[in-house]
Amino acid sequence: MRNWQRQRIQAVVQLLFYIVHHLHLLDIQAMLLTNRPSDFNTHRDIARQKLMARLTGNEIACRNILRMGPYAFALLCHKLRGTGLMKDYKRSTIEEQVAKFLHVLGQNFHNRPIGFFFQRSGETVSRHFHNVLRAVISLEGELLKQPSSSEVSPQIQNSHRFYPYFKDCVGAIDGTHIRVKVPKKQATRFRGRKEWPT
Repeated sequence: MRNWQRQRIQAVVQLLFYIVHHLHLLDIQAMLLTNRPSDFNTHRDIARQKLMARLTGNEIACRNILRMGPYAFALLCHKLRGTGLMKDYKRSTIEEQVAKFLHVLGQNFHNRPIGFFFQRSGETVSRHFHNVLRAVISLEGELLKQPSSSEVSPQIQNSHRFYPYFKDCVGAIDGTHIRVKVPKKQATRFRGRKEWPT
C-alpha cells in the first residue's frame, strides 16, 4: 500500500471519530436542554407527594415509620403550625418536615438516609429537623407532663431491685444534672451546683 493511500485512510478514520464525537456531544446537549433542573425538581416534588400520601394514607406504614397513626400525626402538625414557628415552604410542607423529624427520632436515622428517602440534601433535612425541634420545645408545657416529687414510679416502687436504691434519689446517678421544671416554691430544693433546678 502506498504512503498516500495510508494517509488517506487515516484521515477518513480521524474524520469519522471527529463526527461521532460531535454527535455524542450534541446528544448530551439535547439531553441537558430537555431535562432542565426544574423538571428534576418537579419529579422530586411528585415523588415526595406520593411518599407523603402513602405515609399518611396507610395506618400500618404510618405507625411503622413515623411511630404514630395518621390522625395523631395530623393533630401534631396542626399544633406545630399553630405555634407560628413553622411554615410551609415552596417545596416543603409542615407535614413533610414533621415526618422527617419523626422518622429520625423513631428509626434513629441520620441525615443522609432521610435525605435519600425524601429526596432532600442533608443540610435541608438538618434545617427542617431543627425547625420542628424548636416548635416542639415551645409546646413543652402542653405536651410534656412533669411528674410530682411525691410520686414514685410503680416500676421502681414495686421492684425490690430498684426501690431501696432509688427511693431518695435526686438527680442522675453518674453525676449528670438534668434540667427539670418545678414550681417556683420548690425550685430551691432541687438546686444543685448548676444555676437551674436539676
